[in-house]
Amino acid sequence: MAERITSRANPLMAHIRRLAASRSHRHETGEFLGDGAKLLEEAVRWGAALTAVVYTPGTALPALPEGVRLVEVPEDVMRSVSPMEAPQGALFLARIPDRTPPEALPGGRYLALEGVQDPGNVGAILRTADAFGAGGLILLPGCADLYNHKTVRSSMGALFRLPTWSCTLEQLRTLSVRTGLPLLGTALREDTALVSIMYANNEIGTIQPVAEIGAICRKAGVPFHTDAVQAAGHLPIDVEGMSIDLLSLSAHKFHGPKGVGVLYIRKGIPFPATFLDGGGQERGRRAGTENVAGIVGLGEALTEALEELPEKTSRVTAMRDRLISELTKLPKSRLNGHPDRRLPGNCNISFQGVEGEALLLLLDNHDICASSGSACTSGSLDPSHVLLAIGLPHEIAHGSLRLSLGDMNTPDEVEEILKAVPQVVERLRAMSPVWEKIKDN
Repeated sequence: MAERITSRANPLMAHIRRLAASRSHRHETGEFLGDGAKLLEEAVRWGAALTAVVYTPGTALPALPEGVRLVEVPEDVMRSVSPMEAPQGALFLARIPDRTPPEALPGGRYLALEGVQDPGNVGAILRTADAFGAGGLILLPGCADLYNHKTVRSSMGALFRLPTWSCTLEQLRTLSVRTGLPLLGTALREDTALVSIMYANNEIGTIQPVAEIGAICRKAGVPFHTDAVQAAGHLPIDVEGMSIDLLSLSAHKFHGPKGVGVLYIRKGIPFPATFLDGGGQERGRRAGTENVAGIVGLGEALTEALEELPEKTSRVTAMRDRLISELTKLPKSRLNGHPDRRLPGNCNISFQGVEGEALLLLLDNHDICASSGSACTSGSLDPSHVLLAIGLPHEIAHGSLRLSLGDMNTPDEVEEILKAVPQVVERLRAMSPVWEKIKDN
């Protein structure tokens, strides 16, 4: 039995009006607002989880499942709430399949999409995923909302049948490790020449599953290189056990001299006969007089760094965890990077309502050296591209603080940091024109 509503101020009408006006509201409520009797027929045919149908007198409706709220409204009310300039007789609400990344993905194949914005591609993507036998869609940052394009009419079955999750690259990596999602394995081709992965990220400290990646590459016969600059001297590395073919490291990351590094090449891996023309140094591969003092310094520094490495790592990790535990207690703060799979000395936290550059200047007055991004971009005022890539908006990425600890730091120094940072954050927020707007939101 249909109920009749004659006022656009009715709570249901107001809810539909908000859905029609705000993309973000659709995400928060997990609902899809459909328009038109024809689209409603498709939604019913494909088993959409309908919750309400609003229609005008004289509109022919399909047979609806039990439990669907049926509402009749006058033409003027329909026009006031419909997202269409010319309403087509009916509107409906349906629950969107779960958009929250699960703890683990069920077995099967998944289609990960990034940067899909053209509405003309949406229908083709849905149909392809369905034909591919995908267990679901994973929408990465930059994807248009598949549920808000008219082109889904031809793909309504896939739209409501495929579970769809929105997540960041960091969440996707976590899912990949946790569930064995074979993203890399499916990406490798016969003509793939090299896979190169950063062992650990220099800004947010996340450690990649290097051994698992190495095993996939070894099985596929593809050379595997890892940039271990952040890991060498801080984490145990086994080039044989991790199936690493090429590895690069730099001395200055473990207290060695600047300007000298190492490229490890496993025997039998193809490499240019001449990397730098000139003299015959480095077996003719790299011309130029060797920096003997730098090379010796690197060797000695690495030897010293690896001495009692487990004990050093444990002590630095404890100081790092102390920083993270206390600083994330501040209102509107968040840890960036994986909570556990991260470098022992890396602490990267964002504070809303604070500019990173001002944070660094005031911490410098407390004799605390920190950064708001990587050393490679220290001259840039742009927010960290790493933080943007994991899904942080510009305004939060701008308020990031990176603190790096080493085995020469002490617990007393950590306590000094914990004393200074809250004071500086509170001072900057007191001067911020936006803090009052966001602190209770």
